[in-house]
Amino acid sequence: MRRIRYDAVVAGGGLAAMMHACALAESGRKVLIANSGTSIAHEIGLSRMPLAGMRELADRYPLFQSWLNELSACGALKGDRMDPVRTQLLADRFVRDRGVDVLLETFPVELLRDDDGSEAHVPGASGETRVTGMRFATREGMRVVACDAVADCTESAVLASQLLAMERVNPSELPALWTLTFLKRGIPVEGGGEQAQNGETVVAEAARSKGDLRHPESFSFDLGSAHFECLVQPAFREEEYYVMTAVYSPDGRAGTEIGFTAMLEQVYTRIKSQADTLLGPLLHVSEKCWTAPRFVCSSLPAGRVEQRNAAWLETPDGSFAVIGCWTMESRRIIKAAGAHGMGGAALRLQVDAAMEAARAVRLPG
Repeated sequence: MRRIRYDAVVAGGGLAAMMHACALAESGRKVLIANSGTSIAHEIGLSRMPLAGMRELADRYPLFQSWLNELSACGALKGDRMDPVRTQLLADRFVRDRGVDVLLETFPVELLRDDDGSEAHVPGASGETRVTGMRFATREGMRVVACDAVADCTESAVLASQLLAMERVNPSELPALWTLTFLKRGIPVEGGGEQAQNGETVVAEAARSKGDLRHPESFSFDLGSAHFECLVQPAFREEEYYVMTAVYSPDGRAGTEIGFTAMLEQVYTRIKSQADTLLGPLLHVSEKCWTAPRFVCSSLPAGRVEQRNAAWLETPDGSFAVIGCWTMESRRIIKAAGAHGMGGAALRLQVDAAMEAARAVRLPG
């Protein structure tokens, strides 16, 4: 295993990880992002989920304003919607332009306490929680990075669970948020001519009560034991609509990739029949769904960690930070946002926590 030393290692590849790493780098730290995905901010691109409240975050954090400015400059931003492909390409450039090193398809395994690679030791009341590195798996094998601080920004809190007591949330309370992209009716398709569905021409279908979207439209339906809450709204591109579909099921299976794909034809039919908006062909289903936090920190062990805000925990010596939505308070805030607002609420909490944590990192010397 090779050894590399950084000031800080950030595990994760979402917006929080990106902002935290870039904020540290701008303060002069040598930073590495270790991301299990194939690009930075890929969750935003794959889920096609709008980030509501972006302007409010930009007002408080110049770094986030820079991110929005770069999105606007390349035509990847429209209101609170981002072009999914350009966002991922720009995110990779954004972190590298700030001197952040990136390792993709890298999976965190464990925290390290000292340079010989031993596991992090977390004694009871002494507070000796200094973390000095991370071990992770790559396609080339196991690897060790020595550092003075580690931040866990992973969706599954894989490193945080080594230090904290994590409690699994009831699956029936967790919505899985999928985005279905529909083409508007009347948009020419390849080969020319009008679109038609089930033998109907566009003119005939437009004669019915359905029409173009004037305001976001919501409706719900049940399929078996699964409950679906849908929100129709404009997409990034003028010729498309997004249908944000929150899926609830007793065991959570209907919201998984396999479960949702198995029901997709039924979901598509119900959406088309219940929407007042005139929807055309289904163009795209988000490759990734957004899910509410599956784990929360059930308690804060005395002398080990402290809660700094709703979505940020850190060890007393500052060598390890948990940035995400894994506290009971953050879960309450996210749930209060409602099914279709949960993702945006979670992202706002994460960015807030990431920026605050970057300011508070304490490094030796």
